[in-house]
Amino acid sequence: MKQQLMMLLLGTASVLCSCETQIEQHEKNELRAPAYPLVTIDPYTSAWSTTDNLYDSPVKHWTGKDFPLLGVAKVDGQTYRFMGTEELELRPLVKTSEQGSWTGKYTTQQPADGWQNAGFNDKAWKEGEAAFGTMENEHTAKTQWGEEFIWVRRVADIQEDLTGKNVYLEFSHDDDAIIYINGIKVVDTGNACKKNERVKLSEEVVASLKPGENLIAGYCHNRVGNGLLDFGLLVELDGYRSFHQTAQQTSADVQPMQTYYTFTCGPVDLKLTFTAPMFMDNLDLLSRPVNYISYEVASNDGKKHQVELYFEASPQWAIDQPHQESVADSFTDGDLLFLRTGSRNQDILKKKGDDVRIDWGHFYLAAEKENSTYAIGDGRELRKNFVANKLEAPTTNGYDKLALVRSLGETQKADGHLLIGYDDIYSIQYFGDNLRPYWNREGNETIVSQFQKAEKEYKTQMKNSAAFDKKLMEEATAAYLEQLKAMTEMLSRCTEQAQTISQDTEQMNLLSKNLAGINAIYEMQLRSVSTQIGTIDQVHEQTRRMARQIEELNEVYARMLQAMTSK
Repeated sequence: MKQQLMMLLLGTASVLCSCETQIEQHEKNELRAPAYPLVTIDPYTSAWSTTDNLYDSPVKHWTGKDFPLLGVAKVDGQTYRFMGTEELELRPLVKTSEQGSWTGKYTTQQPADGWQNAGFNDKAWKEGEAAFGTMENEHTAKTQWGEEFIWVRRVADIQEDLTGKNVYLEFSHDDDAIIYINGIKVVDTGNACKKNERVKLSEEVVASLKPGENLIAGYCHNRVGNGLLDFGLLVELDGYRSFHQTAQQTSADVQPMQTYYTFTCGPVDLKLTFTAPMFMDNLDLLSRPVNYISYEVASNDGKKHQVELYFEASPQWAIDQPHQESVADSFTDGDLLFLRTGSRNQDILKKKGDDVRIDWGHFYLAAEKENSTYAIGDGRELRKNFVANKLEAPTTNGYDKLALVRSLGETQKADGHLLIGYDDIYSIQYFGDNLRPYWNREGNETIVSQFQKAEKEYKTQMKNSAAFDKKLMEEATAAYLEQLKAMTEMLSRCTEQAQTISQDTEQMNLLSKNLAGINAIYEMQLRSVSTQIGTIDQVHEQTRRMARQIEELNEVYARMLQAMTSK
């Protein structure tokens, strides 16, 4: 019953919480949610867990794209991954148009059979630069394709042995796409539209990729609107995973404004709470682009343990496509340490089209300076060095990760929180004018001031969020029970009516038999009326009986109609 209720509550809810709120007593929601809300700031900055365990998949944007957010507990030197997965590290093998330019042969007319094979004669086909699509709306399109169909052949020169390697096809398409590698079908999307999709190649396909020339062939059907086709190959880097051991998740609890998780990390238990205090009667607070991530660790064996918590965020929080270049830096303000990332090209409110995420403004991760260390750089090196008790990494070419470590020391119990936020600078375009977000409508606020307000109000907002959750759940449960009671009463009436209909059906069958007998007698009497005048009185009597039976039948029909139409 309460599980069904929470399916409704999720549509109005938000996310993220704190240790103080965990002390607040609330009734656990046993719902297994289709997706668990983690960060709720606005449609652009919205993150979810789409698996039962928080560590079973990457954190996702609501569009399904990865919003990498990694959490790891180090207890007495042992690491336990409790949130997200290590981001798949790939290098371009055959570049897409976003990674580098490429040309291919194409046609918009139905080709002969075998067009996807290496020996096919494509001399009559045109040559064009990828991507192929409607250039007015698809910013990656270099060759205009406005027809309904397109067929593309690309010769890929591979100069390495891929035996034993994990190779991926990356492609973007709008709408239906079929892609072959060396004549072997790899994907058939059906009616769909996706960008930067990845499919791991089978051993058969990888075995077909030999040093030298290989063929990638693609077909796309543009059903309506925009069209797009682009594809390339990526190969997985070795040794990018450092956190092989996961924590043991013991519970997940979705409340209207908070999502609670509990884990066992060896001899230490971890509570993790995500909170978004989105009170609709306070527009300044509702629009504040800052959420909370709270944690509480406690020894489960009565001993003290050395504990560190590692959090890592990717620039994908602030870019639309995974190959866009980003910049990252850090700074302090008051008692807070800030890590920041955003796209190198700040094209504010420039993009339009399907499946588009924000790529202007900046993503922030913040915490108290005390007991915090950080590093910005290559994700593999950050993770490897954290395991090795040092936090450092070289910078990358436009894809630096943000790593923040909270050192809790040797302890039996400790707690704290992070702040996570996004400054979009300008939120919407109104008749050609870029408008500031509501929290900065007068132009006298900054993202730092919003973080400082959120930090100052932390305990208050945690308490208020817990109280709101408790009140809403109680009221909603009471309302649901009332509705359930009314439904039960209605079903009871329906049962009674069904029984009445059953009884009336038996009466109708009996009346039908009586009417059949009366008709038989009536016909017999009419046949003999000329010779048996005395039977006329009998006929009249039978007629009167038949009239009474018809009246009874009409009453039965009336009761049936009333039963079927009553609420």
